[in-house]
Amino acid sequence: MKITDKSTIYALLLYILFSLVLTYPLISGISTHLGADSGDGWQNVWNLWWMKKAVTELRTSPFFTAYLHHPLGTDLSLHTLNPFNGLISIPLQYFFNLITTYNIIELFSFVMTGLGMFLLVRHLTKNRPVSFVSGLLFTFSPYHFAHADGHLHLVAMEWIPFYVLYFIKIFDEPRLKNSVLAALFLVLNGLCTAYYALYCIIFSLVHIAWKALSERKIAVSALKHLLICFSIFSLLFSPVLITMLRAGASPIKGSHDPVAFSADLESFVIPSKYLVMGKFFSSVTSRFTGDPHENANFMGWIVTLLVLFLFIKERTKETLFWFLSAFLFFLFSLGPHPHIGGRVFDTIPLPYLILDRTVPLFSASGVPSRFIAMLNLCILVLAAYSLDLITRKTKIRPILFAILSAVMLFEYLDFPFTTYAYPVPSFYRRIAEDRGSYALMDLTGGACNLYYQTIHQKPIVGGYTSRISDDRIAFLENTPVINALYYDMKLIVPEGIDAPAIARDILEKYNVRYVIIDARDFARKEMLRDQFRLPVVFNGEGIEVYEAFR
Repeated sequence: MKITDKSTIYALLLYILFSLVLTYPLISGISTHLGADSGDGWQNVWNLWWMKKAVTELRTSPFFTAYLHHPLGTDLSLHTLNPFNGLISIPLQYFFNLITTYNIIELFSFVMTGLGMFLLVRHLTKNRPVSFVSGLLFTFSPYHFAHADGHLHLVAMEWIPFYVLYFIKIFDEPRLKNSVLAALFLVLNGLCTAYYALYCIIFSLVHIAWKALSERKIAVSALKHLLICFSIFSLLFSPVLITMLRAGASPIKGSHDPVAFSADLESFVIPSKYLVMGKFFSSVTSRFTGDPHENANFMGWIVTLLVLFLFIKERTKETLFWFLSAFLFFLFSLGPHPHIGGRVFDTIPLPYLILDRTVPLFSASGVPSRFIAMLNLCILVLAAYSLDLITRKTKIRPILFAILSAVMLFEYLDFPFTTYAYPVPSFYRRIAEDRGSYALMDLTGGACNLYYQTIHQKPIVGGYTSRISDDRIAFLENTPVINALYYDMKLIVPEGIDAPAIARDILEKYNVRYVIIDARDFARKEMLRDQFRLPVVFNGEGIEVYEAFR
């Protein structure tokens, strides 16, 4: 079947329609409301802005920025920069604002993730209706919806099924086209997030081992094209990987605790917190460790029954491979130790520990539950095989098939889609017009100061990045005045020393002209007014601004 045949075009159009409907009200506020919550989404907006600024204006590497952690700047090699999304955002930013650009990219990911799964399952089952439903379930899975609350790099699942499709085709149809496309899709996964590149590589190794063991040999032509595939990937992705390895060689902070962010065994069968059905199970899901977004692991009751039915009725060589892959990704998602109902059984070691101790940089991730992305793919392929078997053996009526598909999709439903609007105080737009060269200390909290920076475009002290080196933390912790403000602690000065003069001297030394705080931050307000005696130059719209020098 050709990729561009009519069924593919129809599927693409339907995925666009479903994406617009199931992410509502995103489309109605596409230029004003971000398709995310009030947290990490704004960090990803900053990522898009920075990629364009670095590449088109500053003509510099996007993997280092002087705009955060002023005056040192900071390395972004281990930050969730997702260069692919950043690069495709560049032409969009010439026509749309950043919020619209972000939302278009998010919708693109939902559409293409569905299409990629459709093509993969169609290749495996030759059943178009089943393939279409598989694409719907994969792109509108609880995992995908949960990370759409702000993790744009994890929303970018679209290249996983495309890679798996062309990697499998290397064995089914050993051609140069398939090996080249598999390599390119693996690179695209790495440019979205290193997580997905790693998961795809693990899948590849499992597939190669399965072929070698089950068939006792691998065709020379397939081996040749595997070599081509991984050679192209290594050549194209090595510059990014080298920068990551160099950054990882220095002490860094920001990694998650893998024990806390492991998948709970109950989370696979209990609807996640943010699903329509999730509110009925909040007493159970509230016991899970880590963040609710990282425990959105519900597989769906009907999907689970379909997989069990397949295991009982038809265990072929092809399906057994997918069962094995699903089992391995399931084990990895459980993390270092099993969790049941929020209780950690820390005396039982799990295979995740092997990866943690052997794979470079793996310990810098610390979120085992993200293996769910690959587990979902394997489980839904098995459910597709099961549905294909049922439709062939029972000649199920189209209306019954449609009802069954709708119920499966309802089990995954997260509606309405999360959107958020951050009002921008006029002060930021005012200083955007100021051509002066100086930095800000924006202490308004969370990731909103990153969004504000996309407007005023001045360097800021600190900044919310995914990983941060120890020397940047040392500057924040050990620099007088800076540490008092950043960590909200009283500046202790010897008797007879002029605290306001010290504050002004240090802020001017580091060219920090303005200190900006939330208007409700009374502790810092007292410090800036009473101890440092800095003048207030703006008060309103939820913020207060203090000036250190002119």
